[in-house]
Amino acid sequence: MARRRRVARRVVLLIAALAALLTLDLGLPALGALGPAGLAAAAGEPASACPDGTRYADGFCVTEAKAKCPEGRKVDGRSCTTPQVAHCEKGEQVGSGCQTPAAAPCPDGGTPSGSDCVSDPSYRCADGTSPVGASCDIGWTQSCGSLTRDGNVCVEPDPPACPAGSLETGRDTANCWGSAVAGSCPGHSQPSAKDASVCVMNATATLGCPTGYTLVTASGESYEPYCASDTDPDASEDPSYTYSCPTGWDLHPGNGDNIPTSCTKSNLTCPSGFASGPSSDGKCSAKLTCSAGSLDKSGRCVTTTSPTCPNGTVSSDGQHCLGTATAYCAQSVDKLRSDGKCARPAAAPCSNGAGKSDGAGHCVSPTTLWCAPGTGTARSDGLCAVDAEPYCPLQPTQYSGDWMCSTPPKCALGTSLDGQGRCIPQPEDCPAGTADDGHGNCKPVGGKDCPKGTTRTADGSCRQPPPIPDPTHDDQTAGGRTPGDPTPTQPVVEPPDPGNLVISPEIVPAGDPITAAGAGCAPNSEVVLTSDGEEVGRVTADAQGRFSTPVLFGTFTAGERKIIASCGATLTKTVSMTLADSPTGVSHGYVVLLFFLCAGFLVVRWQLGTRR
Repeated sequence: MARRRRVARRVVLLIAALAALLTLDLGLPALGALGPAGLAAAAGEPASACPDGTRYADGFCVTEAKAKCPEGRKVDGRSCTTPQVAHCEKGEQVGSGCQTPAAAPCPDGGTPSGSDCVSDPSYRCADGTSPVGASCDIGWTQSCGSLTRDGNVCVEPDPPACPAGSLETGRDTANCWGSAVAGSCPGHSQPSAKDASVCVMNATATLGCPTGYTLVTASGESYEPYCASDTDPDASEDPSYTYSCPTGWDLHPGNGDNIPTSCTKSNLTCPSGFASGPSSDGKCSAKLTCSAGSLDKSGRCVTTTSPTCPNGTVSSDGQHCLGTATAYCAQSVDKLRSDGKCARPAAAPCSNGAGKSDGAGHCVSPTTLWCAPGTGTARSDGLCAVDAEPYCPLQPTQYSGDWMCSTPPKCALGTSLDGQGRCIPQPEDCPAGTADDGHGNCKPVGGKDCPKGTTRTADGSCRQPPPIPDPTHDDQTAGGRTPGDPTPTQPVVEPPDPGNLVISPEIVPAGDPITAAGAGCAPNSEVVLTSDGEEVGRVTADAQGRFSTPVLFGTFTAGERKIIASCGATLTKTVSMTLADSPTGVSHGYVVLLFFLCAGFLVVRWQLGTRR
């Protein structure tokens, strides 16, 4: 049993050695590297430069972003939704309805009365005069007959009389007055030399002493009178004179020898007919009298007779004589009722979609669904929707706009990115004019354009078109051709009609040159040719917008390849890429490898069978 195991191990080691030799001969990866990625590479499928869950597009690994909504809202596609809420466009929400104040029954005036609005009528006069209330002013005034009409009373035509007659010098509303006259002076008085209406006489002089002194006089004139002190026999004072006038007279002190002290009295008297006076201003007055009626406060002799209106007219203001006016309704919608009121139907309390009246002064209508500010736009399904916020749950992608998450593609050292997001082996030497950027990519030196004969791939590197092996030949050169085959020449293509792109040849064998020609570009514009996101050519259009340039693919894949020319316009064309000879041929080395793999499988199975 142990011997069989040793034999089996040796067979497996032998098969592995042969496989390694075949790998070196065929250019396949070593069997030790075979895993999921290694098997894919061995099967002709390069490893993807994008993380799981993403795809390669336009030079990036992309995946669709997810929608994120604030708390309380639900994700619905790319929207955040919340239910619409009940809302009142007018009025206040009360329960399940919208409540607005009921309309006034009489908006144009009037007073509600049952089902009508009533108002007072207007009046007009047949003769065209202006009505006064419900009457017409016919232009007549009240009359007092022989008396004089003064406002709304009848007065004597003559003014009140003054009892003094011709002696009257003035009057007011109740009295008349005249001037007093000078009379005779009584006793020892005489008229004043300055004013004859004043009587004047000397004042009475009386000798006296101050308080506490007694006047001492001697018989005869042995000595002058003096004032003796009541308490001190040796003390005395000179006496002094005091002056006085009779009752009704006025005392006027003198000033020594020139003007003596005198007494004066007015001697003015009132003429006959004046009842009182004279006053301090020398006037005599009497009451005015009326021959008929009585004197009022305004000085009129008012009688008991009242003004009257002729022809049966009446007066409401005591002055004008008024006739009866005709009542009518000013508004055409009103009708004059038998009670003299104007009436029209009252307005409905709820109209113009205001709902129904609740009988309590309100109109009630149903609520409507509504989206509150900030909750979005109303949809027909009863939801309010706003745009959701995009986010990227898959690491290491980041949001790049238009609901896409992206991350740059990454390739392992020694490989570089092709135009389809795959990591392919990097040639050992970079083309002239390029240099390794440290990650296995050949980039232009100094950021210049790629050298002639190379093309820029989606990762920015410059690459020569790889040789496409022809399975039917073992001894071949680049491009799948055997030594001695003539080198193919670049096709010459005439520019087509404007707006078209022509590719020659349209069916491309592996390694053959390709030429693209187009027309309809912007004059002197740069033309960039791409295929599957990979740049395959670049040229400048002429003044007529035409161009012609080689097409250099960085990778060869059998099948159709779409070429896009961008030059101010967009031109497209599809070519078919095929292998050089038999597309179904199988290499002898692959047959030998398959044989050894099958033999190894049988040995392993035989070993396992002997252990049972």
